[in-house]
Amino acid sequence: MRNIHLFVTLSLDGYFEGPNHDLSWHNVDHEFNKFAIEQLRETGLILFGRRTYQLMEGFWPKAAVDLGTSRDNREVARLINIERCPGDGELEERQTSPQGRSG
Repeated sequence: MRNIHLFVTLSLDGYFEGPNHDLSWHNVDHEFNKFAIEQLRETGLILFGRRTYQLMEGFWPKAAVDLGTSRDNREVARLINIERCPGDGELEERQTSPQGRSG
């Protein structure tokens, strides 16, 4: 059986976002990105919640090719490689991870 890792950024009072889906309070710096890149390199599958996916789906594909984006963010974008959101039941149909391991 493979491990499941949960990666969540929350405020001390339990909030993920501010009013109007504001994420500006997240401290995303080189140290955070270094940690995220290390985690993503070891990950076989990334599962986003609907809201997080919707918030980020337009950002990562552009960040992957935008030379104005930091090197760290381009690497995160390359590793995430968001292309589409699975439809209902699609996750149950997938029998292997991108790395070819079942589970």
